Amino acid sequence: MSRYSYRKRGFDFGDFEITKREILASISITAVMLLIGVLISSKISEHQLDANEVYNKAVKIDNTDLFQYGMDTNVGNAFVYGDLVAVDTVTYPEIGGEYMYVEKVKEKYTKHTRTITYKDSNGKAHTKKETYWTWDRVDSEDKKCQEISFCGDYF
Repeated sequence: MSRYSYRKRGFDFGDFEITKREILASISITAVMLLIGVLISSKISEHQLDANEVYNKAVKIDNTDLFQYGMDTNVGNAFVYGDLVAVDTVTYPEIGGEYMYVEKVKEKYTKHTRTITYKDSNGKAHTKKETYWTWDRVDSEDKKCQEISFCGDYF
């Protein structure tokens, strides 16, 4: 029998042993990571509140008199509720109606071919032609109204 006595210092799982020092290191690492996570989370929340402050302080305008006053005094950020109306509407004869902005796009259905090289299971290279079709934009034109009305003012 050995003259030194052996004290159990952890948990023995047969193939490996977990010591008390390893357990304490794991707990301290977990605590540090949780602290860092809480600090980062609070910084993110603080930044989000600062970003939302612009919207929370914005003036809410829902009639033409307040809108005109805000325009005259440069009130700052505002949520303005009103109707946006095109004064000189535009359209194409093909669609009819009255719009602020209309775009006509001409596309062409184009056939493309490409050569593909691939290797089989033996490592031998083979080529084959592949055909595919795409819609390609070939022309476009648009019309925009020159004047709009919002809350009684013309822009």
